[in-house]
Amino acid sequence: MKKYLFLLFILIQFTITSARDTMPRFYFSWGYNKEWYANNNIRITQNDLQNKYTFVKVKGVDKTGWSDGIFNKDLTIPQYNYRLGYNINKKWAFELNFDHTKYQVAEQTLHMSGTYGGRMVDSSFAQTRNNLSYELNNGANFFLFNMVRKIDLYKDIKERVNVKLLLKGGAGFVYPHVENTIMGQSNKPHF
Repeated sequence: MKKYLFLLFILIQFTITSARDTMPRFYFSWGYNKEWYANNNIRITQNDLQNKYTFVKVKGVDKTGWSDGIFNKDLTIPQYNYRLGYNINKKWAFELNFDHTKYQVAEQTLHMSGTYGGRMVDSSFAQTRNNLSYELNNGANFFLFNMVRKIDLYKDIKERVNVKLLLKGGAGFVYPHVENTIMGQSNKPHF
């Protein structure tokens, strides 16, 4: 999960204004997202068991939950995101951001390399839920605090249409919910 590409499918924005000719102070958006993951190495180190091995170039997928339609589920079942923002002025805003993304190891042929049970191993085998199941099904849960820079791209004469470029930068934390089974041993799922 070193890299992910974020794509926003649906965006609903609400604004609170005190007068028609003033800039909205607060805004809220809700949307759904899809992720793509680069292949990653999953490294396992268990000194007491003499294990130090790597699952090489593991393919991960998201879990959108849209197979039976987006409106047939609770709002928070598929991968979703929301933003709560405050417009400081016409050029700057501050935003609280939450992205509920999911990650699962995809079905594939696994390549395992390293030391397992004190013995060298370098082999490939079919992935099963027993030998490698790594899931963030309750989300990776990214919380961010963003500064937003707004740049006008187009305005019509009466300012009924206003197109802006939004540049965002921020910092935050990840609060993942991990469920996994590795070589027959499951963790206790928790945040």
